[in-house]
Amino acid sequence: MKRKDLTKAKRIVVKVGSSLLDTNNPTILRNLISQINDLRRLEREVVLVSSGAIFFGLSTGLLNGDPVTLPQKQATAAVGQPLLMNFYSELFAKHDLLTAQVLLTQSGIHDRHSYLNASNTLNTLLDMGVVPVVNENDTVATEEIQFGDNDTLSVLASTLCDADLLIILSDVEGLYPGPPSEHDSPLRRVGEINDKIKSLAGPSDPDSSTVGGMITKIEAAETATSSGIPMVIASGYTDEVLTRIYNGEAVGTFFPPCDEAEIIRGRKRWIGYHLLPKGYLKIDSGAVKALKSRGKSLLPSGVTRAVGQFERGDVVKILDESDNEFARGMVNYNQSEVEQLKGCQSSEISDILGTHYYDEIIHRDNMVVFTNE
Repeated sequence: MKRKDLTKAKRIVVKVGSSLLDTNNPTILRNLISQINDLRRLEREVVLVSSGAIFFGLSTGLLNGDPVTLPQKQATAAVGQPLLMNFYSELFAKHDLLTAQVLLTQSGIHDRHSYLNASNTLNTLLDMGVVPVVNENDTVATEEIQFGDNDTLSVLASTLCDADLLIILSDVEGLYPGPPSEHDSPLRRVGEINDKIKSLAGPSDPDSSTVGGMITKIEAAETATSSGIPMVIASGYTDEVLTRIYNGEAVGTFFPPCDEAEIIRGRKRWIGYHLLPKGYLKIDSGAVKALKSRGKSLLPSGVTRAVGQFERGDVVKILDESDNEFARGMVNYNQSEVEQLKGCQSSEISDILGTHYYDEIIHRDNMVVFTNE
């Protein structure tokens, strides 16, 4: 896929980072929303994923300093969320655009029905001509508010609504081939996300008030492109950034989607990217080959170790002998049962457990093998 093909995108998700929010000088947001309106005039649908609930909560003077404890963060987000939505509602209203608040958590879409309900809601809002403003539900989130980020959430929104393009905007121009101070411009295209590319994403700035960083953006690109969605990382401070990206200009860093044969879709996408693993299985080299090259299910004979507190139906990571994760899947047996079955033949399951649910530890239909591993 080439950049010029981005003009074909009908449904676009735009993620705005906290670094671009400034209640005292909302010029950047005004310009971005004006560009979203221009896209709407071209009959393009837009979903906005925005950080900022805690930022707006802090702007009230609720706390002296940043929130430290989880309850403080949740309370600050609860105060800031309606302020954030009011801010966006007023800006979009100037273009006669109606907005809708959509609050999500990663845990909220672990159930397949909840996942589909969220997808249907987003799709219906877009069909109605509304601009969904998506944020994480920080008031009830636990690990998400501490370690999560809206880069991850933007990919979730993109897959929920089957977006044709994801644009992540922050205060950086893209992924640089080294320290930004030593390079005039970022990489313009990343065709494959490998260990070298991941090594270019340095750790997040410990002094920054935002969550995430370039590492989470690369992880987002990995998920998006594997789902068939092209992605661009760019600076929200760049003039007419959305318009220029849509028109195919070399702005920011462009990540084209995987080849059609490698794209993960539907239920497997849900298993691979939207369920939190409850543990991992380590398997031998023969099983790795069977899963990667022959499209087989994971049998008990290939398992060498089972770690975690998982039950039947939970998702686990699948590791090779070097502890590299290359797949995920939904297990047919709990951790204790897998530990008893490891290394045995399927014909021995009944003798070992006294029951026999399935021949496989993980059936191929409930497994995702990541093509970029």
